[in-house]
Amino acid sequence: MAISTDYTIDELISVCICRQIVNGEVVGQGIATPLVMAGILLAKLTHAPDIWIASAVGGTLCSDWSPLGLTSIEKPWL
Repeated sequence: MAISTDYTIDELISVCICRQIVNGEVVGQGIATPLVMAGILLAKLTHAPDIWIASAVGGTLCSDWSPLGLTSIEKPWL
């Protein structure tokens, strides 16, 4: 069996984080932690749909996620 290395270190880290998450848990996500969030979302979309996300951004506890868009933030500078 050949070992595939067709992935980046960032993808590997996100998958390792994802594999640690158990369905129904409360998981934490800090500020400026995109790899952690990628792992959390991967877990939610694959095997842990009932996790809760405690976010440092806004100090919230969420059961669902939404994409972050910068469009409305960028307008004052355009």
